[in-house]
Amino acid sequence: MPNPSLLNLLTGDLPQLAATVQHQRLNWRVADEAGVAVYLRRDDAIHAKLSGNKLYKLHGHLRAYFESAHSKQPIASFGGAYSNHLYALAAAGQILGVPTIAVIRGERPKGAAPTLDDLEAMGMRLHFISRERYKLRNDQALLMALNHELGEPCFWVPEGGAGLLGNTGCQVLGASCSEFLQRVTPSESDAYVVMACGTGTTFSGVVNGVGPSVQVLGVPVLKVGGEYKAEIVAAIGANTRWKLLEGGHCGGYAKFPEYLLKFMVETELEVGVQLDPVYTAKMLYSLATAIKQGKFARGSHILAIHSGGLQGRRSVEKQLMELYV
Repeated sequence: MPNPSLLNLLTGDLPQLAATVQHQRLNWRVADEAGVAVYLRRDDAIHAKLSGNKLYKLHGHLRAYFESAHSKQPIASFGGAYSNHLYALAAAGQILGVPTIAVIRGERPKGAAPTLDDLEAMGMRLHFISRERYKLRNDQALLMALNHELGEPCFWVPEGGAGLLGNTGCQVLGASCSEFLQRVTPSESDAYVVMACGTGTTFSGVVNGVGPSVQVLGVPVLKVGGEYKAEIVAAIGANTRWKLLEGGHCGGYAKFPEYLLKFMVETELEVGVQLDPVYTAKMLYSLATAIKQGKFARGSHILAIHSGGLQGRRSVEKQLMELYV
């Protein structure tokens, strides 16, 4: 039987869970010199394996699974060989005693693949498909074909936990951010939420969940174009309290130039929090740049979301240790 507290974490009251997350005021020189207050929302500390925005995106999908007639089927989803989403889904399956399947983009890496090793260790079955087929991951015909290949029908969760259920969970995250900012600043007109953006599901959900005056700034961690922005606009609707801080991708998704890793090490030493190189490090790097450029008025209150994903540090651990030395 699953641990009751972990079961509640995955399928219980999400607003109540969001309200328990700690907020850390950063002793950060770049912010202090600019006269702005920066807080770090520690969603990374919710659970060792299930943390950050991935929990908010999975929550609704897991509840739908248990409330449906498909709760005896495996839960399957899509991702790459370093996917935090698949890592969280595998952990959820292990905790709940539910079989999980990962449909992986491309061939299995020839070198070390610690995330894939973790997925299998948590009981997740891996199924690799070509990059061309992967592009059709939202096509119902592909899902039916995969059900046949896998030998059984599956309960499908969109890549990254996207979709209406994922967006709704992230609205809870946005509302919780607003509640915190209301406690620390007399006026929401100087209040900001800053976060990393991947698929855009968390970002659009947070924008729709925050209060009427809070501004949400998203840092895309991959190179984005017009189609990406159009998808976000479609998910957000008429809401205009948001902006993308582009250029913080540092060369593209999962690209870690030395200047980013150096910033990451220096920031970790200064504020005392571990970061991941894919999302939170790039977000804080872009935030530091924007603060230095004077984009925030003195007295502003900024809540930065730590979206977890610390297992991604392993891909750059050697470089980080060299920089620490």
